Amino acid sequence: MTAADKVLYPSLLTVPRPTLGAPMYRLTLVNQYEEAIVLSILSPDETSHMWTATLMTKNGIEFVSGDVEHRTVYNWMPKGWVFDREKGGWVPPQELLRKGDSEAIIEDPEEAIHAATTSIYALPEPWENEKFMSWRSRVIKSVPRLKEHGDSSKVLSQAWKDKEYQVSL
Repeated sequence: MTAADKVLYPSLLTVPRPTLGAPMYRLTLVNQYEEAIVLSILSPDETSHMWTATLMTKNGIEFVSGDVEHRTVYNWMPKGWVFDREKGGWVPPQELLRKGDSEAIIEDPEEAIHAATTSIYALPEPWENEKFMSWRSRVIKSVPRLKEHGDSSKVLSQAWKDKEYQVSL
């Protein structure tokens, strides 16, 4: 299935009403995978898109709502949903998206989180007779994200030595 063939849920920002006991997950701000279970749901009626759910987590009670935008990997989402970094939103499992009798494939949420937090950058190759320091300066100007990365010196040094100018951060 290509990106153009993807059928998205009504909005990448909305979450369907969960069921009682459904598992939900998120990535915490300290990059730990956390799961919770839905304890209760409050809404005008059983089929309403406006709802609020109470989650039981290891550290207590949390709340999630259907009318709040869910844009990052730090939001609570139903287990099986995958963060699409290209679109900046969540995509439900294939079983919710499949057309007709096509096979349902559920993506691994941990793999999606890894893909959302890892980016591959193509570094410019050194010019003929260019020294490492001038190449490094040129690379940092062309890929400013390297400044934010703590191990950028090691990454660039390794790329220079291996003559491999595609790095992942």
